[in-house]
Amino acid sequence: MPAVLVAQLDVEVRKRILIVDNEDSVRAVFRRLLEEAGYDTATTWSGIKALGLLTSRRFDVVLVDDYLADVYVGDFLERVWRLRTPPRVVVMQAKPKKIEVELNIRQCA
Repeated sequence: MPAVLVAQLDVEVRKRILIVDNEDSVRAVFRRLLEEAGYDTATTWSGIKALGLLTSRRFDVVLVDDYLADVYVGDFLERVWRLRTPPRVVVMQAKPKKIEVELNIRQCA
C-alpha cells in the first residue's frame, strides 16, 4: 500500500461545529470548550456569513443563538434545512421567553 494512502487512513476524522452568536464571549467560551474536547470549530456573529460557511464547508453541528442581528433565525433555519446535507442544529437561548416560563409553571402545578 502506498505510504500516502496509509497516512490518509491514519488521520482521525474530527467533527466540525459552527458556532453562530452575537456575543463575542459566548463564541469564545464555546470554541475553547469544544476545541479542548477535540472538535474543529468555526465561529461567526453573522447568520448571513454562517450560511456562506455552510455552503462552502461541511459541518456536523451548528450552534446558533435564537437572535441574530442580520437575519431572522427562522429564515436562517429554513435555509440551513434546505442544504443538500444539512447539519444538526441546536438553537441556543439565553433567557426563556415569558410564554415558555408560564407553560413550565402550569406543567409543574
